[in-house]
Amino acid sequence: MSILNRIIKWNKERKIPHVYNKEKEAAHIAEEMSELLRANTYEDEIDAFADIIVYATGAIWKAGYDPEKIMEEVLKHIESRKGCWDEKIGKWVKEPSEVYEPSFQKCKL
Repeated sequence: MSILNRIIKWNKERKIPHVYNKEKEAAHIAEEMSELLRANTYEDEIDAFADIIVYATGAIWKAGYDPEKIMEEVLKHIESRKGCWDEKIGKWVKEPSEVYEPSFQKCKL
């Protein structure tokens, strides 16, 4: 069983409602972002990032989508981008080009 599917199983086992609410999901992720910014150790930072993944996965599932399929579509999209790393701004800079457009409709549960 994949990590994302284990997160969904965890939600189901704890009877977390399969109801999507954008504001509540954003609040959970914002709380984890706050914990990240307040973290005093590297381990606390990594824990906050991992918790964000858990909440985001649950939110995708609650919204009626398969998180595994969503991530496949997102990865196809970002892998199709062209560009380069800009050391000055510390960011990947995308070149305007044809990219794969994700099809989230086929990811519905």
